[in-house]
Amino acid sequence: MSAGFLLRKLARAGLTIWLCVTFVFIVLRLSGDPATTILPIEIVTPEIEAEFRQKWGLDAPLHSQYAAYFLNVFKGDLGYSFVDGRDAVEVVFERLPKTAELMAISAIFTLLLGIPAGIYAALHRNSTIDRLVMLASVIGFSVPSFFLAVLLILVFSVTLGVLPSSGSETWRHAVLPVFVLATAWSGIFARFVRSAMLDVLNQDYVRAALARGVPWMVAVRRHALPNAAIPTATMLGLFMGGLITGAIIVETVFAWPGIGRLLIDAVGNRDLAVVQVIILLAASSMVLANLLVDLTYGWLDPRVGANDGTRG
Repeated sequence: MSAGFLLRKLARAGLTIWLCVTFVFIVLRLSGDPATTILPIEIVTPEIEAEFRQKWGLDAPLHSQYAAYFLNVFKGDLGYSFVDGRDAVEVVFERLPKTAELMAISAIFTLLLGIPAGIYAALHRNSTIDRLVMLASVIGFSVPSFFLAVLLILVFSVTLGVLPSSGSETWRHAVLPVFVLATAWSGIFARFVRSAMLDVLNQDYVRAALARGVPWMVAVRRHALPNAAIPTATMLGLFMGGLITGAIIVETVFAWPGIGRLLIDAVGNRDLAVVQVIILLAASSMVLANLLVDLTYGWLDPRVGANDGTRG
């Protein structure tokens, strides 16, 4: 893997984060005035609104606010919450462990279910099990997350009363949110891994290995699985982004106290600094995940990073 390949990926990652944060910064300020949302209607006066805008720098022109924001970012100051006056980073990181817990458990179940299911379906192509796996995967990623979440609450919380519908106090509270997050991505991984495995199994080097007398499962383990892992690695970046966006929906429906639910509350309250920190964190996580995937791809297939990298 060449240095040019690495530098190009790092530059693209930095540009992507900057564009995301800039877009959110501009849209938030053009979409409404925080003073009219946060201040109580019954006591607000033009003087109080003007004082609020002056305190938070909202009375300055947009380009001045933008310049001041990025200058403060480079100083390590990401702003303060309009709602309670605390450091926005502190407010977000207070909720981060719950989201990380939910995403980590969901990722484990997704990979443990989706990848083996895809491999098994590929090795038993056109069998009844293959068709059942593909049917389940299509249903899994076709059903909207919010619909599945509400349906599970109605069945397991309201009707049967066996699982809680909100909160995060015990492991039982995580069952339904994890199931919703893992369902769609397990189906996606199963279909993608099956396709990658079938493509590899049809390659000449696998047929040549079998012609030399290499046992079927040995050929699968030595040749098919490593080569199928290369295209599968590209899914991991999308998987990270899907978990982050999925967490916003799931945390809202199940009242899970993570940054997804915090984002919805902050947008509703026009708490700009908190929203910007969450977007910066989410964008950085997704870009970092995609960067690691690109580097892993280059490591698995050295041709990708040759000549400064030609893969988009």
